Formats: sequence, structure tokens, C-alpha cells
Amino acid sequence: MNNVEKLQKPARDSDIWANLEKHEAECNLRYQRIEEKLADQKHSLKGLDMKIWGLAALIMVVPLIHKALA
Repeated sequence: MNNVEKLQKPARDSDIWANLEKHEAECNLRYQRIEEKLADQKHSLKGLDMKIWGLAALIMVVPLIHKALA
């Protein structure tokens, strides 16, 4: 059966519900993977945030140390 024949055949309610449930299950898996990736990125961004704060502190402290030693 080709695509044209599938479009012309009327769908039964049970077929529609089965397709909808299958689609929802696939979407749930996709969203679960997205949430996992976001959690991994959140962990990475937290580490990057700490590095940026450390660099900012270093930028502010180095001139003071240089002035004190000069």
C-alpha cells in the first residue's frame, strides 16, 4: 500500500488513538533526553561560572599587589 492509498483509507478511532499514544511515547523519550542534556550542561556551566568569578577576582587583586610591591 503506497502513501496515496493510506491517505484515502479512512482511519478508525482505535488507529488514531494507537498512533497518538505511540507519538506521545516518542515525545516523552525525546523530552527525557533533552532534560538529561540540559542537566549535563548546567553542571558544565556551573564550573565555567566559578572560573569566570576566579578570573574576575584575579584581575582585581593583581593591580593591588603590583602597587603594594612597587
